[in-house]
Amino acid sequence: MPAYAHNTARAAEIGKHLLDCGGPFLDAITARMSVDEYAMKIASRADRFEAWDGRRLIGLVAVYCDDPKSAFITNVSVDSRWRRRGISAELMQHCIAHVASLKRAGINLEVSMNNAAATALYERFGFTVSSRNGSSLVMTKAMGESR
Repeated sequence: MPAYAHNTARAAEIGKHLLDCGGPFLDAITARMSVDEYAMKIASRADRFEAWDGRRLIGLVAVYCDDPKSAFITNVSVDSRWRRRGISAELMQHCIAHVASLKRAGINLEVSMNNAAATALYERFGFTVSSRNGSSLVMTKAMGESR
């Protein structure tokens, strides 16, 4: 059973987690910046909802809340050895509750059109497609909705 935390992961732990998760999301990030730069950006600017197995970060939802009107989820990742155990759903619940407490009007995120599992997860939490951006969907959740 993972332990859940808020804003405890350091940049080095985030970077290792992202490398452990790998996949197309990591490829898209590293096309723009290094994993270390992205991990530092998350550690310094995002609220982080974390799942831990001992001292190992196994799940992460990172959300930017610096816009007074809306938040932006920049990362949802779970180590492949821990998937299909409800970790991403638990982290999303914590993230959504946090954004609601900040009185933001909505939450946005971007997901690959090819990632049906992630899209289905976001839809379960009330996100709907608001636009397309190349091969990605932009999804939005208006706050005040139930779930």
